[in-house]
Amino acid sequence: MEYGRGPGCEVHVDRGVTWFATGLPHPLFNGVMTAQLAPDDVDRRIDELVAEFRSRGLPLEWTVGSSTVPQDLGSRLQAKGLNHLIAVPGMAMELAKLPEEPLPKGLAIERAESHENLEACIRIAVTTFRIADALVPRLVDIELGMPPDHRENAVAFLGRIDGRPVASSMLFASAGVAGVYFVGTLPAARGRGVGRAMTVAALNEARGRGYRIGALQGTEMGVPVYRRLGFREYSRFEIYT
Repeated sequence: MEYGRGPGCEVHVDRGVTWFATGLPHPLFNGVMTAQLAPDDVDRRIDELVAEFRSRGLPLEWTVGSSTVPQDLGSRLQAKGLNHLIAVPGMAMELAKLPEEPLPKGLAIERAESHENLEACIRIAVTTFRIADALVPRLVDIELGMPPDHRENAVAFLGRIDGRPVASSMLFASAGVAGVYFVGTLPAARGRGVGRAMTVAALNEARGRGYRIGALQGTEMGVPVYRRLGFREYSRFEIYT
């Protein structure tokens, strides 16, 4: 949702729903993040929001979590033709318990502050999450054009092995919680603990800023890594498209 604050993007808080749109043709970058709807208004609001995204020619991702009202919103979305895509665990840990450990052999991690390094970081992330490489330039523009308060709280990290970019992670720290996003490793560099090291780099940055809690949403590949780091599951997000 934070990307909705970028240049040419939108965030709306309207009649019990928070939704955003970036214009990018991928559901991850357009959708409904929160909903607290009255029982007699649910179906009408679903129809309105689906029509809004269709009118823009944009795919929609609707997130249903523990705070969603009504609790049967997922089944209502499916009745309206949305598809259940995936259930994602929401995980968190105390940063004071973050283990100290050396980097995997040959890995160097740096902040992705230059345009070139940020682009490399985002390119690795979209490759990992199977997002079209053609979206990279626009994602870089959004990142570089975010408002000052975002840039103060966000850090992108790029991992290199023998000078070659191979891994990414991003930190966005806000509201007392350090969120980690877009942890990705290119296939040739997997199995060496690189993803774990990229996650720890972001969390160490947050701990250095005084944050106590780290949070993330775990992918199927990432959950075992995060559990070994000390993360525990506290919620689940059901994703509909």
